[in-house]
Amino acid sequence: MYVQSAQFAHHEGFMDVPADQKFNSAVTIESKTATRNDGKAARITMRVLSETDGGNKYTFDVVVVAQVSEVEGDGNLPIVEFVNTPAAISLVYPFLRQSLADLTVRGRFGSVWLNLINPQMFVHIESAGGPSGSSGPE
Repeated sequence: MYVQSAQFAHHEGFMDVPADQKFNSAVTIESKTATRNDGKAARITMRVLSETDGGNKYTFDVVVVAQVSEVEGDGNLPIVEFVNTPAAISLVYPFLRQSLADLTVRGRFGSVWLNLINPQMFVHIESAGGPSGSSGPE
């Protein structure tokens, strides 16, 4: 598990806003998966980014990645199946949530704590064209 990228900035004119106001803008959360050709390892990527409207106090884009692999000889759920379960999202999301809070804690308006999510909303459905690539709340 690692933070692949983290970008954070205050919105222009942030000093004109009282410091006791909290971040309350919308965010977008995305997830995607990639599986190694042999099907024995995969990557689960989750991303959170702030909306780009002019009212945001913070601008951020954080990406967290978990790499998972099969343990030879164990009766594991195949990796391809695991990364398409709510458990995979439940594994990564707390780290995304904490990474964003840690990044924003030093901002003028305090930490941004993401709300809890329904991991089922982020499960990638296999179709004729393969995994969806990203999903999340509309």
